[in-house]
Amino acid sequence: MNALGFGAGFRLNRRGKVPPVFDFTGGALPPGASLTRASAGTRCDASGALVSESADVARFDYDPLSHALKGLLIEPAATNAALASQDWTQPSWTASNVTPAATTLTENTASAVHRMQLPSGNRVLTSGVPVTMSAIAAELPGSARRWFGMTLGTMGFAAQPSATFDLASGTVPQVANGSAGCAAAPGGWLCWLSAVPNASVATAAERYFVSNAGGVPMPSYAGDGVSGLTVSEVQFEAGAVPTSRVRSGASAGARAADVLTLDWGAKGIPDGAITVRFSFDDGSTQDVAATVSGGLASVPANLIRPWLTRAERV
Repeated sequence: MNALGFGAGFRLNRRGKVPPVFDFTGGALPPGASLTRASAGTRCDASGALVSESADVARFDYDPLSHALKGLLIEPAATNAALASQDWTQPSWTASNVTPAATTLTENTASAVHRMQLPSGNRVLTSGVPVTMSAIAAELPGSARRWFGMTLGTMGFAAQPSATFDLASGTVPQVANGSAGCAAAPGGWLCWLSAVPNASVATAAERYFVSNAGGVPMPSYAGDGVSGLTVSEVQFEAGAVPTSRVRSGASAGARAADVLTLDWGAKGIPDGAITVRFSFDDGSTQDVAATVSGGLASVPANLIRPWLTRAERV
């Protein structure tokens, strides 16, 4: 079959016909698929770099290490309440025993904690609604530091959430009162800490630490005055997992939802209720009820994974 140009994904249904399917593994929207998004959005491109795409441009996301295509990135709307997400030198941030540059933190020689803090501000906590803080971090060449710490403020939580990340191995040796993860990202590791508040408060502090130990999120130690970390693309958002980078400045940043519309009518599917099987980058699938109207149906932006590879009527 492949020699005839049908490809590895070709198959017939029980009536001997090609089943109605939209394939997103080619790096471009297939015929009959259209996408709108009322804002810019970021993705990892085929070179492994983090790039921003204009409104209404489909985001085909690539693995930052292998540079293999993961799929079409489909996400709900998100707001990044962390201000100045790409520049630690902005007045939004408060430095304690570190010297900040735009994307680096260098410890001073004090015997103390070495951190950056975004003081309580526009980051609202709602009881029972998870929040996630995240950043892309990496070791600095020649630096003695490999550990990166995160904490949320104590207000709104029964106990303070914290996590420590090993930037040499991409692991999480310490997490408390929440969940944490670390994944390869353009320029380093995407590190995140998620927690569920038990009280609603109008302000929430977030802190990022240069650390000399893997088991303690905010250790006090004597700095050497030259070691530090690269940390950028800071984010604070609602939800239990981090989403693609939403850049902010003096005010919060926002990303609109991806609205993917599929023309099932062009594939011979009449209006009415159907079941669509969505396939994802990791091989998993999700069956979702949809309604075709005027030949069209929209794809939910809150699927179980954001990297879509295939949509098929079943």
